[in-house]
Amino acid sequence: MVNNGLLKGIFSPLFFFILLMGLATNVDAQKISKYYTSLKQADGTLFFIMPKQSFSNGDNIFDCDLTYKTQQDERVTLNFSLFCPNLIDIDSIVLQTEEKSVGCKTEKIFVDIEKKKYHHRYSSKFAFVDVRSFYASNQTPTINLYSNKKVLNLSIKQKKWEKDSGIVSKIFDLIVINRE
Repeated sequence: MVNNGLLKGIFSPLFFFILLMGLATNVDAQKISKYYTSLKQADGTLFFIMPKQSFSNGDNIFDCDLTYKTQQDERVTLNFSLFCPNLIDIDSIVLQTEEKSVGCKTEKIFVDIEKKKYHHRYSSKFAFVDVRSFYASNQTPTINLYSNKKVLNLSIKQKKWEKDSGIVSKIFDLIVINRE
């Protein structure tokens, strides 16, 4: 014979809450691993971060990835692709939040054509603290690309930013913990 009082105690709302929290924590950890890889090397750990966000402005779409190696000069390499209908010679990039604006020169990797759009691939280097601060911003930031004194302002939707920047911030937290 089954004790109904025992079953009610086991399946109480508190039990379900604890179960759901455990599952949510596990899912979060699995999601983060899809966004980065790391490789231990003799002179530090190399982190490759692949955020899934897209900044845009009309037909212009901006995607980036980040590379960071611990025990080096505290610089993050931000490689980015800009897909747009026009040829652009990008000379600098600015990461803009309400609190801070940081910029640097860009280096062209290549320009190609993909599906009626130009694929511009560039590289830039930022201080680790600046990129971490950018992704820690609660307000939706912008990315500004400069070409011959003209600016292309790129934005991202708030909900998308909240989700993706939270993941990247957790990865930066892992980097900080692992380098200490």
